[in-house]
Amino acid sequence: MDKISIIVPIYNVSDYLNECLDSIINQTYKNLEIICINDGSTDNSLEIVKFYAQKDKRIIIVDKQNGGVSSARNCGIKIATGNFLTFVDPDDYLEQNAIEKLHETIIENDVDIVRGNFYKNINDRQRLANEKLNEFYNRVIDNKEIKEKIVIKIINGSIKCYVNLLLIKKYIVEKFHILFDEKIYIMEDIIFYLTLFMKIDKIYFLDIPLYHYRMNPNSLTNSPKYSVRNMYNMIDVNESITQILINNNIRNKMIYIMKDSAYCNAIVTNIYIIFKQQKKNRKIIYKYINTLLENKRFLNILENCQEKTLNLRSRIPIMLIKKKHYHTLYLFFYFRMMFSYINKYIKQ
Repeated sequence: MDKISIIVPIYNVSDYLNECLDSIINQTYKNLEIICINDGSTDNSLEIVKFYAQKDKRIIIVDKQNGGVSSARNCGIKIATGNFLTFVDPDDYLEQNAIEKLHETIIENDVDIVRGNFYKNINDRQRLANEKLNEFYNRVIDNKEIKEKIVIKIINGSIKCYVNLLLIKKYIVEKFHILFDEKIYIMEDIIFYLTLFMKIDKIYFLDIPLYHYRMNPNSLTNSPKYSVRNMYNMIDVNESITQILINNNIRNKMIYIMKDSAYCNAIVTNIYIIFKQQKKNRKIIYKYINTLLENKRFLNILENCQEKTLNLRSRIPIMLIKKKHYHTLYLFFYFRMMFSYINKYIKQ
């Protein structure tokens, strides 16, 4: 029976870790190597893992200084001894037959990767992810179709780049030295997806929800504390994706336009987060935007995106940013925030 390495990067998740580890050790597929990377947790996460390791000898613990989720995952990849790799985030959990079903699918269809479907868990509510990928589900997709169709879906966000949904033949990662970029703090999954997908011969999209993705409002992506850093990180991600596309001879101009539009949308979202955090201090907001406009890489993104490919929430802000109409932008965000409050009140 093939050994499957499950890599769990852990940082201050004691509230959810028991549920996560229970879902892993109770999998119907038993030949597992469970690599738990404690990434410098300051709560009792490490103690929880040690308790589980006493009960289950399949658990391997690595205790390291905090280096971020990419660093933790890379650590797991480097020591994994399984024939296959998968990832589970410590605030998420698996269906009991998840690993068995993924393994069965990858073997039966002789593919390099299988990607499962997932549930989104918000508080106590659960709903099936709706990615609208019917044309790709439950069949083998070759490298040509990946480059012609799947890449577009990744770029425009139709395919969520959760590495936790993948079961990967480990030799692919070893052969092409594929690791996570440790300089990237958010959206690192997108770079990993694109790098990996460009190298494989075949993938299978399995339309069975096997993973429970917990929507966490306190994640780095949503935290006002990191909104400025995230904004510049997105510019780095955009640049990395451009290089991947060039290196793999992807010439479809529309892909590049969609890519830049997607990152305009993401950057506007972060500016809005800054607005909500600093709404009483307009000068700070204007300073952040001015500094952003001095960044040549961001200006390139602005020039390359097209209005029709932006989402509705971004079109007006991008237009106002280009024209440096900051006061009008402030008012736009203010009324958007008030409308959001009113809408929440009505729903309650």
